[in-house]
Amino acid sequence: MVLFQNPDTAVSVLHFHNNATQSVPSYSSRDEFFSGFMTDLWGSCFEPEVTWNKHVEDKNIMVMIYEDLKGNLSASVKQIAAFFGFSPTAEQIQAIAGRHTFQSESVKAQETYGAVGLILFHEG
Repeated sequence: MVLFQNPDTAVSVLHFHNNATQSVPSYSSRDEFFSGFMTDLWGSCFEPEVTWNKHVEDKNIMVMIYEDLKGNLSASVKQIAAFFGFSPTAEQIQAIAGRHTFQSESVKAQETYGAVGLILFHEG
């Protein structure tokens, strides 16, 4: 299973950098950040998509988009389970989906990582 995120990934990375600790560089403007983001400052941000795109029709590869997963988590859990050969009940699907909402992951991250968890799991 391959999970991609909408190209607004750049906005998420910018927020991460500007809200992180001093060990991660911050940027004074979106233009400054975007220039680095698009010129391979951290390596090609599109290389994984280019590589996996060659396999999108392979029977043993399932591609999901993060925004679709987040938009209908229960349906996505059902799709993922079917892809891996599982047949969970409706109750099991709801239980899995309920444990993996943004809110529950955010709480777990803060409990596990402290203040850094708030940086790793933020909306926007």
